Amino acid sequence: MSTKKRKRDKKQAASSGPRSKSPNYMVQIDEPKVLRKEVLESLREVIIFTKGFEKIVKLQQEKVGLFTNLKESVKDLKALVDTKLNRYLPEVAEPKVYKEEKKEIKAAEKSSKPVSKEEQNLNQLESQLKQIEKQLNAIN
Repeated sequence: MSTKKRKRDKKQAASSGPRSKSPNYMVQIDEPKVLRKEVLESLREVIIFTKGFEKIVKLQQEKVGLFTNLKESVKDLKALVDTKLNRYLPEVAEPKVYKEEKKEIKAAEKSSKPVSKEEQNLNQLESQLKQIEKQLNAIN
């Protein structure tokens, strides 16, 4: 019974005719050729931008692929170095005194270098500021 009703409903819907979704209006365009030209130019620009975007996406995918290959290669190299190369290298123990001296030297170098560089940068900035102030005073 239910299939007969469905068939009747379909026939009635088809016989009722097409439904108009919106009313038809006429719009007058002053210069249709110019408007069409502008629309086509904008479409051309959209297509150009889309092509550029596709190129960028392709490059990003290639970049990701290359980085994954690089990571795998680095892992392989590390494994080879750890397994095969270390067998042939002699084991060398560094003296403890030497390590402590290295740390002291590095600490002394780090503390002395940044201070002098910072002072130089500040002096340069101050001299540039003075020159700018002189130029402003000369203008006024």
